[in-house]
Amino acid sequence: MRWPQLYAVGLRRFLVASGLGLWLGGFTFYSAVVIHVGAEILGDHRPVGFITQEVSNWLNLIGAIVLAILLWNMAAIWPAATRCRQTGLIVTWLSMAIGMVALVVLHHALDAPVPLAAPLVSRYFDRTVGRGPALRLVSCRAGCQCQRP
Repeated sequence: MRWPQLYAVGLRRFLVASGLGLWLGGFTFYSAVVIHVGAEILGDHRPVGFITQEVSNWLNLIGAIVLAILLWNMAAIWPAATRCRQTGLIVTWLSMAIGMVALVVLHHALDAPVPLAAPLVSRYFDRTVGRGPALRLVSCRAGCQCQRP
C-alpha cells in the first residue's frame, strides 16, 4: 500500500471511532449528567426539557453524519469482507439508520404540540426562579466565559 492509501485508511478509521464516540458518548453524557445537573441548577425538569428538545436536534444531526461516515467505511471494506461480515455490516448499519429515522420522526411528532420554547422557558424561569441564586450562578458563569481572551 502507498502512503496516501495508508493515510486514507487511518483517516477513515479515526473518523469512524471519533464519530461513534461523539454520538454515543455525547448522548450518554447528556442523559446521565447534564439533565440532572440542569434540573438541579434550574430548579425543575421542565426548563431542562426545553433545552433537551433543542439538544436532541444536534444529537440527531451528529447521528446522521456518523451514519454517512459508517456507510463510507462499509463501502471501503466491503470487497475484502467475507459474506458473513458483509451481512453483519449491512444489518448493523440498516438497524442504526432505521433507528435514526424513527428518532427523527418521533422527535418531530413530539415537538408538534409544543409551542416555541424560548418565550415559554423565559416566562417559566421568571415565574419560578426569578432572580434567585440559580439565575445569578448562570449569569456569573456566562459572564466569565465572555471575559476570556
